[in-house]
Amino acid sequence: MNAEQRKKLDIAQKQVEQALATVGDVLDENQSSLDNMPEGLQNSDKGEAMQSAIDTMDEINGFLTDAVDSFNNLE
Repeated sequence: MNAEQRKKLDIAQKQVEQALATVGDVLDENQSSLDNMPEGLQNSDKGEAMQSAIDTMDEINGFLTDAVDSFNNLE
């Protein structure tokens, strides 16, 4: 890989790391909101929808973490 390609990948890695941070922040905010809901609301349609979104964000978080790890393994 030449220097120009490395530079492009460094930019892509920073973008993925920023996405990871953003998803993590939104995930934490949503988890906190759900945790602070009364139990009755947590078990309502709204609470279940929030949990579904949290689960999806957690999955995205894992994919982005894997991507960052892959960038770090490039030589």
